[in-house]
Amino acid sequence: MHIPVVVCVLICLVLSIRPVAAQPGPAQESAITAQRSLQLFTVLCALYAAGFEWDVALANPHPLHVQLRREMSVLKGPAVEALREFYRTHRTNDPAITLSRYVSYALVTGPPPKFDYLLTLEQLPPDVRTLDGLAPVLANFFQEAAIAQRWQQVAGEYLREISRLQGPLSDIVFRTTGYLREVVDQTSPRQFTVYVELLVGAKTNLRNYGDRYSVVLSPGKDLPIEDIRHGFLHFLLDPLPYRYRNAVERLRPLLSYATRAPRFQAEYREQFPAYVVECLVRAVELRMRNAGTVAEVEALNAADADGYVLVRPFVDGLRVYETAEPAMTFYFPDLLRRINLSTEAARLEKVQFAPAQDARPTLAEAVVQVSETERMLAAAESLIADRRPQDAAELFHEVLQKEPANPRALYGAGMAAVLLRNVEQAKALFQQVITGAGPAQQPATDPRWVAWSHVYLGRIYDVEGKRELAVTEFQAALAVENAPENVLAAARRGLERGYRPGQPEAKP
Repeated sequence: MHIPVVVCVLICLVLSIRPVAAQPGPAQESAITAQRSLQLFTVLCALYAAGFEWDVALANPHPLHVQLRREMSVLKGPAVEALREFYRTHRTNDPAITLSRYVSYALVTGPPPKFDYLLTLEQLPPDVRTLDGLAPVLANFFQEAAIAQRWQQVAGEYLREISRLQGPLSDIVFRTTGYLREVVDQTSPRQFTVYVELLVGAKTNLRNYGDRYSVVLSPGKDLPIEDIRHGFLHFLLDPLPYRYRNAVERLRPLLSYATRAPRFQAEYREQFPAYVVECLVRAVELRMRNAGTVAEVEALNAADADGYVLVRPFVDGLRVYETAEPAMTFYFPDLLRRINLSTEAARLEKVQFAPAQDARPTLAEAVVQVSETERMLAAAESLIADRRPQDAAELFHEVLQKEPANPRALYGAGMAAVLLRNVEQAKALFQQVITGAGPAQQPATDPRWVAWSHVYLGRIYDVEGKRELAVTEFQAALAVENAPENVLAAARRGLERGYRPGQPEAKP
């Protein structure tokens, strides 16, 4: 069957990425990036200027931490007073919750001076919604307290701490991707970032919003390697249960045993795929530690007692996986099929679950807050890379049924439409990313999806011979505020010489 040129062109653009089973090399090291964030720095400066007082396990604070907190506490001015009033009216009785809310807020806001949300109001996590109205207060504080100048003054200390992280982070990527036999797609929109923030104290914060996985920490003498690795494993494995939903659903009867555990996390009742991947992450961690037979038995008993009843059969399956060749992306269905429901049910009838009062909150439990929507989107994007556009389209449209204006789902559905040879539908979907969809008709707030949608529309129009429309789209992409540099480069090429099939590409 003859395929239209425009479809052939866009298929080449979309399908340049495919996960393969290979040992990681130097290119893998950028799978985790370490950086600092002006938004985080500003929000935490504001928090301490407002009167926040709490040092969680901060026995040896960084000298700069002490200095900045002292400077913030004595600030005066109308913006500072407004900030303190906002803090008083939004404070909680638990300082841990307070700090967590402000960290979450910083991770979903754009740069100063506006501090606009990067997500739609519907997508904002509940803890961030409690701070709605902070943006204008924060913007005034940013100017009055000369945060930009302070940011430059402390750059050297932050960069030194970031440099200290590079070796350990590279080791995490090398060992983890090596065990899973995965190669991380460097051009994927999914990101795993470690933010170094000396003001955050000793508590490690892990978040996932959209396609961004973030760890916020203040490097101390002992780096939280286990916490970072746990988050990175989720980054790698979260999409799998949605790629193989039928195989996962076969295990759902075992959930009834897990829910008997007093420590069972309530959100897992409605997010069984999230429960499966959490158990898998814990099993992989256990096998990677190679701690010995006694330690492994103790860890498996503890997992059962806490309600993570799939960890044990996953560990058994991983012993076989370690002698196999495929990457986990492709082996996962076999791992699921090896679990015998009857055998596990008989075993779980005898398990003694631990009492609830002994439960200790961990970073691992924070990771599972990743929404079902985000896992579905990540899985759909990996299906695009695996040349399974129909399966991807079904996942994208399932998300759109619940969230008609989700820009990431609209964009992904547009790419799937291209692969399914429905270019007109692709154009309509890209346009909805730009102008908004659903009852609210709210355009996308993430500049990546808006800018790339303009670029792809421009390319389609170029191939169709509609050069004037193509130029308009490329110019629109260049006008998107805070668009990534690779999108801008693609738009400039489109303007300078037009889009030609087969030319080298930047990827979203």
